[in-house]
Amino acid sequence: MRKLSLNKRERIKGSTSFEKIYSSGKKIISSDKRVRAVYKVEFPTATPFVKLGVAVSKKAGNACFRNRVKRLLRESFRLNKPELKVNLGLYILLSPYSFLDKERKYRLSYFSDSVIDVINKIYSGINVAQPGDQ
Repeated sequence: MRKLSLNKRERIKGSTSFEKIYSSGKKIISSDKRVRAVYKVEFPTATPFVKLGVAVSKKAGNACFRNRVKRLLRESFRLNKPELKVNLGLYILLSPYSFLDKERKYRLSYFSDSVIDVINKIYSGINVAQPGDQ
């Protein structure tokens, strides 16, 4: 069960880290336009890693609602993390793409297909961009 955990080493923390990834990362949107991801790849790394950050705008709703959306996005990534088999450094920032209905009670299934789609798009983008496969 340790493979499916999301511990402190796998999280992006601090506003400077978020700003760095937002400014120099590549943007991807899921096919159903529910989740947006910004990712940044570090090729020369000693040990491979995947770090995740989740951001929800204050325009989305009050703190309780935003925290629920963040929990759901983190959980859907955690459950689908084994699909990302990388041998490099990868930073991923997830956020909802469209404005969410504040009155609706969102479930894990709402975000899970979108997160899988984003993971697959990131994985295919990484495989095309790796410099060592020439």
